[in-house]
Amino acid sequence: MSKYLVTWEIDMSKMPDDTQERTGVIMQLIEATKASIADGRTADWGQFVGGNKGYGISEKDAAETFKNLQLFAPYVKFDVQEVLSIDQVSKAVQELVKAMKQG
Repeated sequence: MSKYLVTWEIDMSKMPDDTQERTGVIMQLIEATKASIADGRTADWGQFVGGNKGYGISEKDAAETFKNLQLFAPYVKFDVQEVLSIDQVSKAVQELVKAMKQG
């Protein structure tokens, strides 16, 4: 199963200067995020207390994760890291040790 840690930050240079317009864009982003959570495209989501940054967890494959994130362009910048579970790490290390012994 794929899992991605997505850290995000609102790109304030893309936000409207007008407070009402900016609030409208932020509400659109909130509704898009709620929809993404509701239909399972985002498994977990949070905003850091300090402001316009946060994280999400995607358990979809890379292409689906990419498509979901594009819905938030150009207002949000993302950094995406694929995550391995402890079982995946353990298996990979065991396979590496086995290969080294044979090698």
